[in-house]
Amino acid sequence: MDRIVEAIRHIKARYGTTQFTFKDDSFTVNSARLTEFCERLIREKAGISWECNTRVNLVTEPMLRLMKKAGCNFIKVGIESGSERVLKGMNKNITLAQSRLAAGLFRKVAIHWTGYFMIGVPGETEEDIRKTMDFMVELNPDFAAIGVYEPFPGTAMFEEGVRLGLLNPDMTLEQFYGTLPCDYYKRDPLRQTDRISPERFRELESEAKELSRRHNRGITRVAKMARAKLRVYANDPRLLWEDFNKFLSY
Repeated sequence: MDRIVEAIRHIKARYGTTQFTFKDDSFTVNSARLTEFCERLIREKAGISWECNTRVNLVTEPMLRLMKKAGCNFIKVGIESGSERVLKGMNKNITLAQSRLAAGLFRKVAIHWTGYFMIGVPGETEEDIRKTMDFMVELNPDFAAIGVYEPFPGTAMFEEGVRLGLLNPDMTLEQFYGTLPCDYYKRDPLRQTDRISPERFRELESEAKELSRRHNRGITRVAKMARAKLRVYANDPRLLWEDFNKFLSY
């Protein structure tokens, strides 16, 4: 813990950095360590803001309040799917009820949160994708991102993709260099799922991504993000102008 706090102190002093990102898949998994970290930041008046990734089943209201007091202004969680069946197939080990509870806590504590969603997994149906889009609207995250599943060897979903004939478990060096990363291991880059035709999946993908774009474009959402970054803007007003231009381009 001493080394982490010292690194934060050094980076802030040398580079003027006041917004930090902790790239840990489940930053809140060790609640005792998290509590110690937050209390150190508070006690030493670190004067920073920070963001992290975690899981919806690893947050509580007291934890979130302590994190916010210590400077946490952004939290990102993987919701993945609005279908309980698909979540079980992913071995995600979360439920829709846990996602609903976490979304309510983020709003209650007023920490800006991002929800990540995924479509196009092996065995998924159009109904499952519809459930995911509907769930995104229901949870109403401050920022929503919908991505298309990309296979990773060694995972249960990868093995399921191989079983269904969607994926080739082996890649030659020639295939590696001649294939887009998003299409690695796919037998047919145009075929994403086994239950939806390639043409229909592209239509659903376009619809889902347009839904997320519309969701994120509202002025209220932009205002929430700006409010969460007030300390950052105070430290470097140029970033406010940069974010404003990003919004206009978006």
